[in-house]
Amino acid sequence: MANSPASPPKRRASRAFAVILSLGLLWLAGCNTTQATKKITLTAKHSPAEQRQAWQQRLGWPTKRCPLQPPYARDAGITAYPFGDGRSLVEVTCTLGAYQGDSLLYLLDGNGKARALRFRQFHSPDKGQLLPYTDVLLTGIVQVMPERRSIKVWRKYRGIGDCGQLLRYRVRHAQAELIELRAKDCADEPAFTPPEQWPRVKPPMTH
Repeated sequence: MANSPASPPKRRASRAFAVILSLGLLWLAGCNTTQATKKITLTAKHSPAEQRQAWQQRLGWPTKRCPLQPPYARDAGITAYPFGDGRSLVEVTCTLGAYQGDSLLYLLDGNGKARALRFRQFHSPDKGQLLPYTDVLLTGIVQVMPERRSIKVWRKYRGIGDCGQLLRYRVRHAQAELIELRAKDCADEPAFTPPEQWPRVKPPMTH
């Protein structure tokens, strides 16, 4: 059975869905609070579209994969985090999606030279199956933790977030190293647990 949205739940599961959704929103609220104390949101007199275009020219991301049009009406979708030693980590929000989006992350050194980080990720076409791939486009809800030089990604299989993956990366030598993978398959009757409590999984080797 594929990790895809399940058929409509039975009546006895409706209350469970409401509880799960509320817990998921609380998890996100905690992440956003952590980010707000650390991140530096870019501001300028120019419009969000002009800001985003200026950043695209600086970073050089491929617009076929990450649109030049800002994903938000009043924000360029660019966030810079101080990363120590004169470096910055720049997150470019590409798409929002229904319940999670895609992002690009660039490491800027002290001289302003940008390098796109590549991330080892996993498709899950069926229960218990994780197919590895590596890409610069990072899928999921991203939380940057500059004080730890790390990135956490909650990758949901469906909107309520009761199943999916939790990935942690450590940035070292201008590379993103996968240091933790947790995964939980979808069930017909969902039961929410925080993704930090999902079973830890040994990442499969890249073919």
